[in-house]
Amino acid sequence: MSKKIKDPRTGIVPKLSSLNWDYSFHELAIYDLPAAIDLVISVTGYSKVDVGGVSLGGTIPLITLAEKPEYNKKVRNLILMAPASRMGSSYKGAPYFFIRTAIRTFLKTDFKFRYISLNSDPDNIAVGQLCKTKLFGFFCIQSMNVIQGMYNPLHIEPVIDVFTTYPQPTSLKTVKHYFQLMLSGRFTNYDYGPIGNMRHYHSKQVPEYDIKKITAPAIILYSKRDNLVPPQDIKWLLNNLPNIKSTLYIDKIPFSHQSFAMDKKSHLVIGPYIVKQLSS
Repeated sequence: MSKKIKDPRTGIVPKLSSLNWDYSFHELAIYDLPAAIDLVISVTGYSKVDVGGVSLGGTIPLITLAEKPEYNKKVRNLILMAPASRMGSSYKGAPYFFIRTAIRTFLKTDFKFRYISLNSDPDNIAVGQLCKTKLFGFFCIQSMNVIQGMYNPLHIEPVIDVFTTYPQPTSLKTVKHYFQLMLSGRFTNYDYGPIGNMRHYHSKQVPEYDIKKITAPAIILYSKRDNLVPPQDIKWLLNNLPNIKSTLYIDKIPFSHQSFAMDKKSHLVIGPYIVKQLSS
C-alpha cells in the first residue's frame, strides 16, 4: 500500500503510522501471497494454482512455501524466473566494488524513518523524461546494464518506463532485507542484530529459510549473463529444492536479469517453454 493511494470510498489519502511500514518481503510471503492463493482457489473452485514470479517475485513464493509448507499442496506449478534466494555471488568483481561498499554503509546507518519515497509523484519521475534524449538515454541504458548484467542489449522504450516509475515507495525494511541477503550469501529471515534476533528468533544468528520444505513442482529459468542472480546462486536452489520439475538455462544468446521482463524477444525465448511446462 502506498501513502499516495486514496481510499476509493472517500477519495481521501489515509494517514498511516510508521507501523504500516514495519515489513519486508517476508511479511508479503507470510500474509499477502497466502491470502491471494486462497482467494483464487475460492473464486475459481480449483484446488491448485500456478504461482510465478521474476527476481524478488520469485523470492516471495519460496519464503511462503518454506515457512508455510501446508501451501505446497495448493500449488500446481512454481514458475521461478531468475529467483533471488542466496545471493552470495551477485555483484562480484571490480565493476561492483563501489555498489557493495555503498550497500554496507547503508546497512550500518541508523535511519530514523521506515518509509522510502524519493519522489513526490512516483509514477512520473523526471529522470524518465531525460532518458528520452539521446545523450541521457545512453547513460540510462548503461546504468541498467550495470545493474542487471553487463553489455546485454536493452531497448530504450522499457528503460524509459523504468526510470519514469522507479523507484516506487517502499519500506526501509524491505530494502535492508534484500541487501542483507546480498551481502550475507544466506537465504535468511530479516536480521535484527544479535539482541533483536534473540527477541524475534530466540537465537543470536538469524535463521535460514528451510527450502527443503518446498515440495511444489518447481520450474526454474535462469541465464548465464545475469549479474544479480547469477548461475552460481541458482545452482544452490537446484541442489536443495526437493522437487525440480524442469529448468531452462539461457546461455546461447545475450539475456540477463532484466531481459525476462524487458527484452523485446523475451516472449519468444521463455514463452513457449513456460506454456509447454504448464501444459504437461
